[in-house]
Amino acid sequence: MRRSRLHDAKRGMTLIELLVVISIIGVLVALLFPAVNAARAASRQTACSNNLRQFGIGLFARTTARKDTICTGAFDWIHEGPITEIGWVADLVNDG
Repeated sequence: MRRSRLHDAKRGMTLIELLVVISIIGVLVALLFPAVNAARAASRQTACSNNLRQFGIGLFARTTARKDTICTGAFDWIHEGPITEIGWVADLVNDG
């Protein structure tokens, strides 16, 4: 028995159909990238602000435990000295 051409043509995808599917996938991926990058940037910002919040909570807890004032630290290291000798970093390093 011989197969007809019509039956053979329906078995697979044509090159045009394959290119259309690939281009649709490419467009969807191109639309998805900005959303993923925005979500990544938002998660970085959230993590950074959470880290700063935790630093603040820790320094405030240390200050209240010692009944001390919050140290602002050295702003100009050339005139006020290195950060490891003056400021909250030096306080934490020297006091343990």
